[in-house]
Amino acid sequence: MSEFVPTPNDLSLTGEAAGLPLLSEAYAAALTYAVTAHAHHRRKGTETRRPGGPGAADGVPYVTHLLETSALVLEAGGDEEAAIAALLHDVVEDQGGLARAADVRDVFGDLVADVVLECSDSVDPDDKLADHWFDRKRAHVRHVEHADFRTLLVLAADKVSNARAIVADVRSQTHVEGGAGVFSHFRPYADSVGEGKGRATPPRSTDPFYRLTGGTVPAVRDDAIRYSAACTLWYYKSVLEALERRAELSRYAPLIRLTQVLEFAVIELAVVVQALGVKLKQVDRQVRHDAQHGWTDPVPAA
Repeated sequence: MSEFVPTPNDLSLTGEAAGLPLLSEAYAAALTYAVTAHAHHRRKGTETRRPGGPGAADGVPYVTHLLETSALVLEAGGDEEAAIAALLHDVVEDQGGLARAADVRDVFGDLVADVVLECSDSVDPDDKLADHWFDRKRAHVRHVEHADFRTLLVLAADKVSNARAIVADVRSQTHVEGGAGVFSHFRPYADSVGEGKGRATPPRSTDPFYRLTGGTVPAVRDDAIRYSAACTLWYYKSVLEALERRAELSRYAPLIRLTQVLEFAVIELAVVVQALGVKLKQVDRQVRHDAQHGWTDPVPAA
């Protein structure tokens, strides 16, 4: 993908000055595409909700996350291509792999397809399950150092939306385990209690938060939840650290705005994680260590 060179906002270059719509038919087409592709996809952990009342499909439609991500990109000042990629950023990873990527390329072009691929943790669901969680997430954070600016906007907006959702779910479900059960929906929890699907790999003794599992796998539920919460916070703090570095070097206003929004979301996430007994200093120490070493393995157990 060719590098997107940030330029100051210039109304003479926009559709507003030319009398054109601010968003084209391509955006509307992308919205329809996303709704159709994710028609049966629910937001994680919401399967028991009935937002439409009796008779409605269980769960919160996943498209709510895609809409928020795209809106955040536009609100920060991102262009239409970045906003379209935000609508489609999970369609390859979750809804079809490389075949879906080829279809996105045919329908929306190379630029959008390349951003969507750069935002995908994996293009093969089986490989995603086989990869160790920390290995995959460290690779994803390393990618931030080299991704183009449209990709960075989508990644930042994605993390803002997800972090907000986690915090909101924890606070709205305090009647169930004080909200802690929200972290049982994530991959680190499943791996640590032996419920990982397919070829999923359990936590290793060299994982930075392995001790939170009680030093055993499978771990008991309370320990597994703390482990999952610590892993989750580490990942969001690591992405924030990498994005802040790119924002500071580039001085690209939309990215600066989004990283500031993400910073507040991560602060709120840290509050709910700390309430579970996770030591924030331990997480921060690991983030600093990984940042200094480029998020590469192996890492010492904290």
